[in-house]
Parts: sequence; structure tokens; C-alpha cells
Amino acid sequence: MSCPPGLAPFTASAKALEHLLSHNPVWYLDLKLIAEYYDGRKYHHTAPISTFYALREGLAAIVEEGPSERFARHRRAHEDFAARIEAMGLSFHVAPGHRIPNLNTIRVPDGADDAAVRKQLLTEHSIEIGAGFGPLAGKIFRIGLMGPLATPANIDLFCAAFARCLGLEPTGEEAPSRFQLGKTIEAVKLNPRTLRPLTPRKFTIPYGAVLEKVSRDRDMQLFYYLGEPHECPCSEIETALQPIR
Repeated sequence: MSCPPGLAPFTASAKALEHLLSHNPVWYLDLKLIAEYYDGRKYHHTAPISTFYALREGLAAIVEEGPSERFARHRRAHEDFAARIEAMGLSFHVAPGHRIPNLNTIRVPDGADDAAVRKQLLTEHSIEIGAGFGPLAGKIFRIGLMGPLATPANIDLFCAAFARCLGLEPTGEEAPSRFQLGKTIEAVKLNPRTLRPLTPRKFTIPYGAVLEKVSRDRDMQLFYYLGEPHECPCSEIETALQPIR
């Protein structure tokens, strides 16, 4: 839900509640005391108010984007990510058809030190990924594509950094990350949180404007102008992008 951990909706049937009230002596989830807190206002604990607000915002973001579109966006992000990972010569630990789109397990390639790669990602690119546990320790990377991270721009950012840390890219000239417009275009402004259009209204992006974090999502070109995300059809902008080295 893209909000801090520590709080989640919880429901129990009448039969389950009856059993838990009579067989659960644990303080942390002592439902008898918690029920008295809710029903009789008997003190049990201080509720984490800021976490309640965070949960509400996480749910509001889902409603704003739409559950079906949210699932579709995560699926598209996973498919794009998988294609890029395989193009880099890397492989997934889990076979297609058995993967979850928001958490990807990538096998550590021969000769790579997973701890060193993860440390370099964190110290040089401020990107943190997980390691394998138990029998998979040192054998896989755990890479999340969740919530606001599941976007073409973030996949571009991660894959470029991941490739460099694995030594899969030449150390010479890097691909440009900033472009200048060679003509005036019309673009729709996006919600920074969901990357969905804020309004159907189009805004003019002038000739000579500098665009950053340029990426493609199917037939739409996503980019940031003056720190705000926008999109427009690829056919209207591709020939107008001039890389800034």
C-alpha cells in the first residue's frame, strides 16, 4: 500500500473473535484488551496517530489511481524490468508464470559479489535492494518495484545503476539523462504520486526547454520539466529531443 509498516486493517468473524478472546494471553495482540479499548474506551495503548494518517494516504493513492490501473501499472513495470534484466544477460530465480510483479529475484551472476554490488548501489546511487536468505544467501538479489517505484523512469534509473555496479556497462561515455527540446510541444501534466494525468488540459513546453528523466511507456513519452512530470505522444517529441552531454 506504499505506506509505513506497523498498521493494517484487521477483521475477525464472531466465531474467531470468541476463540481469540478466550485463548490469547499475548499482550501485543490481546484482543480482549483491545476490544475493551475500542468498545469501552478502556486504556490499552497509545494509538500511532501518524501511522493512521499514513495508512489513509496510502489507501487514498490507490483510490485516486484506481485499483485496476494500479495492478496494470505494476504488471507493465515488471514486464519492462524483466525484458531489461534479460537483455543484460541476467536471469530470474523464478520461472515465468510463478513470479509476483512487485518483488523480483535476480540470480547473482558468476564472479559477482552480491554484498559489494548492494553496497555500491547504496553508497553511489542511494538505491537499496535486498539479499537472499537461508539457502539463497549470496545467490539472489531481491528487487522491489512497488507503488511509486513501479514507473518507467525509476526502472531506467535502477537498471542503469545496476548495470554499472555489475560491470556490465563500459566506463566510457554514459547515455544522456537531460535533453533540450528542438521545437515547442503540448504535454499533459501528471500527478507526481501516481503519474496519472491531473487534468486533460495540455500545457505548452517551449522550444529550448530542458527535459529530465525522459522515458517511454508504450506510445507515451514521460519526462520531467521544471521538476514536474509530464507526458505526450512519442510521435510528437522523439525527433525534437536533443541530448545534453
